Amino acid sequence: MEAKIKLVKEHPIPKTQQHVRQFLGLCNYYRKFVKNYSKIAVPMNVLLQKDKPFSWTAECQKSFETLQNALTTAPILAFPDLSKSFTLTCDASGSAIGYILGQVDENKRERVISYGGRALKNEEKNWTISEKECLAVLEGIKQHKVYLSNNKFKVFTDHKALIWLHKSKDTNYKLGRWALQLQDFDFEIIYKEGKNNQNADSNS
Repeated sequence: MEAKIKLVKEHPIPKTQQHVRQFLGLCNYYRKFVKNYSKIAVPMNVLLQKDKPFSWTAECQKSFETLQNALTTAPILAFPDLSKSFTLTCDASGSAIGYILGQVDENKRERVISYGGRALKNEEKNWTISEKECLAVLEGIKQHKVYLSNNKFKVFTDHKALIWLHKSKDTNYKLGRWALQLQDFDFEIIYKEGKNNQNADSNS
């Protein structure tokens, strides 16, 4: 692990699209340890789009330096306890989705087990907010299914429509298909106002 972190810290400023891909490939190994990873990496991910001329901007430089620094200051994550229930806090913005897997410890403190998320694809940016929020929930659950498959858990979101989605069968094709994929999981969706949902907000 230390060897890979050293490679990231000593990585030269990318000069080509291939260099960006190599750097992000190293960083992706540690993305679950870095809060806000998806949002931080957006400027460099944009450079990987097809037919887009390579232009290393001030935003790209900030993204590059922030990721390098984040790897040496990443928070200590809690080890999952399979005998306890889990929480999944999700959110979506105009450019990314984010989710955080956590558990409440014996001192009633919420501990982070992993951070996750990704930048939205171009077509996904045009989806409704309900679709984006549902995508965050779907991918958050899929990414952590090893912990969530046989455990009842709570999903926190700041979008009330998801509470309705979880209970309703009358929805559009995309949301209906996703709802079917979630039927194998035992969870409760809980609405949490945006100001109280800042962890996932900052991760998307």
